[in-house]
Amino acid sequence: RSATERCSPSSRESASQASIGDVSITAGKEVSLRAENNMDASAVGDGSAASNKDDATAVGIGIAVNVAFMDNSATLGSGAVIDAEGFKAEALMKDVSGDTTHKFGAIANSEASGGETGVAGSFALNYSETDTLAAIGTGASVDAGAGNVVVGAANSTEATVAAKAKAESGETGAGISIGINIAGNNATSALVDGTLSGGDDVTISATGSHKMDTLAEGG
Repeated sequence: RSATERCSPSSRESASQASIGDVSITAGKEVSLRAENNMDASAVGDGSAASNKDDATAVGIGIAVNVAFMDNSATLGSGAVIDAEGFKAEALMKDVSGDTTHKFGAIANSEASGGETGVAGSFALNYSETDTLAAIGTGASVDAGAGNVVVGAANSTEATVAAKAKAESGETGAGISIGINIAGNNATSALVDGTLSGGDDVTISATGSHKMDTLAEGG
């Protein structure tokens, strides 16, 4: 009997925060809060087994588990008082050499060959949560004068899961694959319960782009 197992667990967190708390700021120009994040996290599990005995059993198992949490926030907190010519609070995607997408994934491959019986099993799980927030919070006050006000959040993600199993043997072969892809993605831009006065143009915007691919293949 021949058996091989490869397991790749991954759990990661990434957080970016720009905030102003219980202080007063007076400025002759624009006051700006800006947070950027770009997170990638993945796991790969690869298991293969081969038997050179005709009456033996080959078992190959591949397991990949990826768990990821991303937070990106630009917030004006309770008690903050801003008197300026314009105000911005932005939680945005970071540009990394042209890449502006959070990428998550789990890939599991397994193979069993030779012998009388071959069993291959692959399990791939991705669980990812991304939260992006730009806000003028409860109890905050902004006088933007004659300047512009921008509160903006952007969140772009890709989550990929692939589980592949292949069994080859003399008489009996079984390849079983399970792929699970769970993703929660939020982009929120808000004037919660604060005070906003002045301002020429006022823009509150939130944008999200999310893609998920899940593949389970057995044979």
